[in-house]
Amino acid sequence: MHSLHVALQEGFAHDAIDISLDGAKVFTANDVSTRQQIGLAASFDVATKPGSHSVEVRLPRRANLSGLQKISVSSDTWLGVSLRNGQLDIRVSTQPFGYM
Repeated sequence: MHSLHVALQEGFAHDAIDISLDGAKVFTANDVSTRQQIGLAASFDVATKPGSHSVEVRLPRRANLSGLQKISVSSDTWLGVSLRNGQLDIRVSTQPFGYM
């Protein structure tokens, strides 16, 4: 098993958010806001098997805005989710994101 480290980063302001991994909900929150000083709203980890996975991010109070990201996990993996110009920006990294 490996860890999928998910960070909700820039652009969130009192947002409701649901995140699913391979169709199973792994995170839900009703009031997510980015701390401007560090560019981070929330984070969580989920254990996952190696291989291909689908991550779906939904913001139901923003006209049901959603995004789907296919990822390949072969070791610990980091996923950064930001809201930019009304669109979800989902980035995958093999290294941790830096926060102050």
